[in-house]
Amino acid sequence: MLIPKNPKKTKTTKSAPKSSPKTKDPVVHANAAPSDSASAKITRRLLDKQSPLSAILRAALRGLASDAQRSEFGRQTKARGVLAEGVTMAVTVDQHLATFPSLTETYAPARFAYFLESLLALDALVAASSAREAKLGAARGVASTGYEQAAKARRKLLKRLSRFAGKRDPEQAALTALPPQGRGNEALRQAIEKAVALAKEWLSRKDAASVAHAELAALDETVIAGARSAAAALDEANVDATLEGRKSSHDSPIVNLEEGNVLLEMAYAMDVFDEAHEDNDVVPRLVPGPATRHVLVSSRRAPAEPTPEPPAEPKPLTV
Repeated sequence: MLIPKNPKKTKTTKSAPKSSPKTKDPVVHANAAPSDSASAKITRRLLDKQSPLSAILRAALRGLASDAQRSEFGRQTKARGVLAEGVTMAVTVDQHLATFPSLTETYAPARFAYFLESLLALDALVAASSAREAKLGAARGVASTGYEQAAKARRKLLKRLSRFAGKRDPEQAALTALPPQGRGNEALRQAIEKAVALAKEWLSRKDAASVAHAELAALDETVIAGARSAAAALDEANVDATLEGRKSSHDSPIVNLEEGNVLLEMAYAMDVFDEAHEDNDVVPRLVPGPATRHVLVSSRRAPAEPTPEPPAEPKPLTV
C-alpha cells in the first residue's frame, strides 16, 4: 500500500515571516479573472495540498481530448451545475485519498491536481458570466423603469390635453388622431412626440379663451418638459440595454469548452474509483449528481460486446 509523502518544504530564513500558501490559478482566460467565490476558495485549498503541475504535464493532460470533444460534452449541461457537482466530487476525492492512500497508485496526484485546475478555470468563467448577467439585468431594469416613467408622463400630458379640449369636436378629433402608446420604446417615444407637438400647438394660441383654457387645464411648459425629458431618458436607457446585449439561456462556447474539460475529469475519476471498488468494495464509488448524471453515465457506458456466432454444424460424412 502506497502512502503519498508530504512535499518537501522550502527552507526559509528565520527572519522571514510565516504565511499560508496561496494558489495562483494556473489557467486564466483573457476574459475571466480568478474569482473569490466559495467554489474557488474550496478548490484552491484542495489544490494547495498538491504539487504544482509543470506546463509540459498540463499540456499532455489537455492533449488527451480535443477541444471539439470537450465542447460537445459541455453543450449537454449547464456550467453552474457542473461546477457545483465537480467541486463536491473533488472534496469527496480528497477525503477518500486521505482514507485510502493506495488510490494514488491508479489515480495520480497530478491528475487530481489537473482536475482541480479545470474547476478553477470553469469557476472564473462562470463568475465572469454572472457579473455580465447582473449588469445586463440592471440595464434591463433601468430600461423597464424608464418605459414606465415615460408612459406615466404621456398619460399626464394626455389628461391635460383632454381638459383643454373639453367637448369641442375639433380638439377631440385632434386627440383621437394621436398615436397609441405602443408596446416598444420607439412607439412610446413617437407617441410622446406627437402629444407634445399638439400641446405646443394649443399653447401657441394667444386668444383670451385659449389662454384661460390652458391655465384651467394646467397645460403648461412644465408638463410638456416632463414628457419630453421622460422620452429622452427612455432613449438613453434603451441604448444602454441594447449595448449590454441579450441574455442567453445557453452557456457561451468558451464556457462549454471548460465545462466539457471538467466533465471529462469527473468521468476519469469515476472510472478510477470504480476500479478500486471492484478490487475492494470498502472503497466507495463516485456518484454524479442530477446536473451531470445524464452525460457522465452515458459517456462511461461500456460498448456492447458482439454476440458470439453459434458454432457451425458439422457437415454429414459422405461415403
